[in-house]
Amino acid sequence: MTGPTQQPRDPLAEILLGLKHPHEDIRQRAALALGAQVTPDLAGRLAAMLWEEPDFFVRETLTWVLVRIGRAALPLAVAALDDERGQVRFDAVHLIGKIGDPSALPAVLPVTADADDDVAAKARFVLTRLGDPAAIPALTAYLGRGGDDRRTELTRDLATFGPAAVPHLEEALDHEDEAVRRHARWVLDVIADQNAAPQRNE
Repeated sequence: MTGPTQQPRDPLAEILLGLKHPHEDIRQRAALALGAQVTPDLAGRLAAMLWEEPDFFVRETLTWVLVRIGRAALPLAVAALDDERGQVRFDAVHLIGKIGDPSALPAVLPVTADADDDVAAKARFVLTRLGDPAAIPALTAYLGRGGDDRRTELTRDLATFGPAAVPHLEEALDHEDEAVRRHARWVLDVIADQNAAPQRNE
């Protein structure tokens, strides 16, 4: 008498099941394993898991997997920018920055004014990853705002655009708010130093 026929193992199904395990180490191993065989048709399921994942390191790995999928993951990230949960919006804009598709610019611009300050700051950084100078006016609108850390971040973000940001910053030098003028001068000095550095190294 023969025993019951064993069903063939489905490695992908086992990996996806591992992503639902209660222990974060097992979810992390599953996410890493998935990176080697992920396909665009899994984008929706993986994005849903990312939005629900509580562990930072697992979220980062799921983000990496979705970046490997590329453009198929982008609409899912854009849609999540409207989620009521700040962490989901943060992870979504982070994913958009990792994908780096400039077509996402119109979706990211409003997020620079997100009610969650961390999400808003992340969106401003992501604008630099998208690399479109059309984002510069949205960034200069935040000159002089926030504490030292936020101003330092914005200085870095604007300086990333280099000479393209200079006309916008020079215009801000005439702003009625002294904090805006001072911050604009700071960014201009950083850009000037960046431009001078290659000459000093020649």
